[in-house]
Amino acid sequence: MHVHNAAPGRFKELFDAAAFEELLAFGALRSGFVTVIHRRRPVAAELLCREPQDVGGVEHDDLVDPEMLTPYREQGATIILACLQLYSRHVAGLAQRLSDAMGCDIEAHAFHTPADTHGLAPHYDGEPGFLLQLEGSKHWNLHPPLTDGLPIQGGHPPVGWQPDETLAQRFTVQPGDLLYLPRGWVHYAGTTEQHSLHITFQALLNLERDVILERVEREVDEAVRKEDVLPVAPVDGPSTLAAHVRVISAKLAAWADELESAGPE
Repeated sequence: MHVHNAAPGRFKELFDAAAFEELLAFGALRSGFVTVIHRRRPVAAELLCREPQDVGGVEHDDLVDPEMLTPYREQGATIILACLQLYSRHVAGLAQRLSDAMGCDIEAHAFHTPADTHGLAPHYDGEPGFLLQLEGSKHWNLHPPLTDGLPIQGGHPPVGWQPDETLAQRFTVQPGDLLYLPRGWVHYAGTTEQHSLHITFQALLNLERDVILERVEREVDEAVRKEDVLPVAPVDGPSTLAAHVRVISAKLAAWADELESAGPE
């Protein structure tokens, strides 16, 4: 889904290239928060860090050195600032509103790409993304998922992948545009005659399996003490287990009733 000028004038103060550069220069960002895409592949994190720094008696060897990024940027590298919602007040506010609306956690990642270059090689994500274009424009190519079962982890198409161009979807996003990228869809992009800055808000979906397992573990913890053990020669062991299982099953059945009553009519 491509929405032109999604919210006229409302995102101008959200984030911009000046804020991006300020964070790189003065944010004391650790390597996990900065990714450099050079020739369509990530650069090893250890190549981007400064000499170990002593901070309050603790030595840090993973602080990004902005000067180490310069050679890559001069060669057209894309710079990604990950989890921007943790250190940008305006971005955090929008991410929180999205989280409240969708009922899941939201991560915000900023992508800065120089003019007339490409970012990542064709790839797909395990989460749906809402891409908000802030500066410049970018040409996007999208291709349908490689399998019917949508992935929950990102990846790249196999070597030699040849997409069916008749199924491709192409979009050019401008400042203020919103592009929705469904999970599993293969995508890649390139800039035009000016640099591009966008933020992708990724929705960290709640997996049914994880929700059920978390509830089961909680009920087990409440019903069975961690200190309880079965006898070496079980006599009452099976009946004890049966009693616990019945209690847990009853609570899970009550939870299922609650879920059904809370669902849409």
